[in-house]
Amino acid sequence: MDLRQENEALHQRVLVVDFDPHSRQLTSTLLRRSGYFVDIAISTEDADRKLSTHVYACMMIEMRSNADDLLRLIASSRRLYGLPILLTDCEPKYRTIVIELGADEYCMRPWSERELVLRLGKLIERHYLGNTTSTTFIRWGAFAYRPSERCLVRLDQHGRSEEHTSELQSPY
Repeated sequence: MDLRQENEALHQRVLVVDFDPHSRQLTSTLLRRSGYFVDIAISTEDADRKLSTHVYACMMIEMRSNADDLLRLIASSRRLYGLPILLTDCEPKYRTIVIELGADEYCMRPWSERELVLRLGKLIERHYLGNTTSTTFIRWGAFAYRPSERCLVRLDQHGRSEEHTSELQSPY
């Protein structure tokens, strides 16, 4: 896989966090059929593990149960990974809170398959490709990548960037 293909794959890999097996299966099947690489997380702990070991373009969260755990996941993933977040359901009492914590987009039930895929695609495009002034970064182990600057940074043990950065060549 060349650098361009890796870049395209990065912008298509999605983590779906959903505690309901039926809903999780429907969503992941739809996204795979639409060309996305999909990983699923069945709990917040599972999501934390996957986020720390893989690079994702976006995280989709079905927020119908375990709201307190999911609020923590939204806050920590936004802070640590700079990951855009799409909520596919949320109780009205949590809507303001999840926006404050960093959720980017809603796709409320009942949603159409086309709407969900379009919202996801536009969110990823907006977050990574359309915002050249973004301070968003993607964290992967001991490194962080800033797409807007095409810059890879090594992180210290506390998650702060070290002074040495290296410019990456554009795949385009």
